Amino acid sequence: MASILFVLLSFQVHAWEGPTYQAKKAQIGKRNLTHKAYSVSPGFYTLTEKTFNRLSKVWPRELRKRLKRDPSKFRELAYQRYGFLKAPYDNKGAPLGFVVKPDGRWEGSCFMCHAGSVGGKVILGLGNNQIDIGTFTEDRIKQIKRYPISSNAYPINFPKALSESLMVRLYERSYFSKYRHQLSKGTPNVVSGWSAILGGRNIDMDPFGFPRSLKINVFGSIPVDSDMPAWFTTSVKSRIWVDGFSPLTRRTIMSPAAAPLNPEFKKWESEFDDVLHYIKSLKAPSYENSFPGRIDWKMAKKGEDHFYQSCSNCHGDYERVAGVMTLLFPEERIPLSKLKTDPARVRKGLTVSWRQFYQNSWLGNYGKDKFVVDPKGYMAPPLLGVWATAPYLHNGSVPTLYHLLFESERPKIWKVTDYKKYDHKNMGLSFNKFLSVPIVYDNEMKRRFFDTTGHSKSNKGHSFGSELSEQQKWELLEYLKTL
Repeated sequence: MASILFVLLSFQVHAWEGPTYQAKKAQIGKRNLTHKAYSVSPGFYTLTEKTFNRLSKVWPRELRKRLKRDPSKFRELAYQRYGFLKAPYDNKGAPLGFVVKPDGRWEGSCFMCHAGSVGGKVILGLGNNQIDIGTFTEDRIKQIKRYPISSNAYPINFPKALSESLMVRLYERSYFSKYRHQLSKGTPNVVSGWSAILGGRNIDMDPFGFPRSLKINVFGSIPVDSDMPAWFTTSVKSRIWVDGFSPLTRRTIMSPAAAPLNPEFKKWESEFDDVLHYIKSLKAPSYENSFPGRIDWKMAKKGEDHFYQSCSNCHGDYERVAGVMTLLFPEERIPLSKLKTDPARVRKGLTVSWRQFYQNSWLGNYGKDKFVVDPKGYMAPPLLGVWATAPYLHNGSVPTLYHLLFESERPKIWKVTDYKKYDHKNMGLSFNKFLSVPIVYDNEMKRRFFDTTGHSKSNKGHSFGSELSEQQKWELLEYLKTL
């Protein structure tokens, strides 16, 4: 009788944790990200629709002239300037990447960086290759300093308006202001921001737990720009971040929300379990479904052979069964000595002491979870939906898959011509090459140029496939469309 009861209870547990249960948790996780603000941030990242509409007052003169000629263009120009996207759901007037709170305030969300577009179509879980947090931050700081009352997020609260203005001035005089946000669009300096966020918490993740954690987390970290990874490959991974130093758990994905202004942070753990289910439920976009009839299947079949000759040892084995792509993924960390890509992120972006603090903290389950505190290379990513994830390499320095395979053709300085246009031949961003960065007087204009000679921006390395002929590389590119 006891054994029968055990079997029945086991069946109930597994039935409850089956596909329907997983789907429900994923649905709740998506709603959490679209309707709840987890990134309670300093005043200049919090705004209202009215303050957003007034940002044009601090724009460069030429941009203000364009807006004056046609005021209806404000949203279009603002989205271009900051790399924001239109939400594919009712977001109460806010761009994708913000959550509108009941009191009307906008707070940033994960989708500011982890939702992108290809060919003008928005895809949740794709890295945002247009995002310009640096320009948005600079404009908000200018706005609050020039118009401290009318531009704050609390338009009817005079004391809070003054405190917001004071916060900006304190920020400008602090160590944190020395951290640049990014050198080019689409590659924000998330590493410094991440380490600074945790600098305000102790090992138990209690807020304002410095000074010890502040010293460990902030000082010694060097700013580096990073490409935004796609979430839709998460289901086949057990580790996260480009160096794979951290295991994938509901706590480790919480860390970007750990700002000291979030007193409820640790209470959100169960909600982030739902968020993790949502992230794992995302599927890679299909090139064939997005652009029907554009794959040369005979050519792709030849390319598949080249892939297993030159790529699969690191990037995995792919097989399509009944229209569904399956993947055996080795999850390999490739040593820098072999990969030869820009070393700044893994060597200087985060210190060993920072990773040790993270591992031994509440986020790392007090050392019980498996971390790699001194990784010597970068993880080879899964290539599901790789056609949609331009630019390439961990720092986003290569604009197309063609230029990834043809290393000698990689542009030294490049600028995207139109984010809504997809380059089907070269598979990636449409861009123009430049010999040097033109002299411009607006930081946003300067960030449109990707200069691979800058710190953490090198496009060298990843020379794999060099043994393939030019024709074989084109066949390999055709096969990559099928993943």
